[in-house]
Amino acid sequence: MNGIEAAQALKRLMPETPIIVFSEYCDVFSEHEARSEGISVLVSKTEPVSVLLDNARAVFHYTAGGFLSPSNQTKEQPHVHTRS
Repeated sequence: MNGIEAAQALKRLMPETPIIVFSEYCDVFSEHEARSEGISVLVSKTEPVSVLLDNARAVFHYTAGGFLSPSNQTKEQPHVHTRS
């Protein structure tokens, strides 16, 4: 089972649970593909661990109801971090 298949299986079992994929193969997914598979955040293993932690915190705050955009005060989803 690869990361996409795991994300799909997890979403079927727990549709409200955010999924963070920490993978060496992030460059094969686009942000759109990751979102369409139910992935909240995609972080490459080549990134510093601080990127993973920052994204995990953002997802936690979003699911806890605290992820507000300062410009419009509306709830926004955290950005899927993909490797450039």
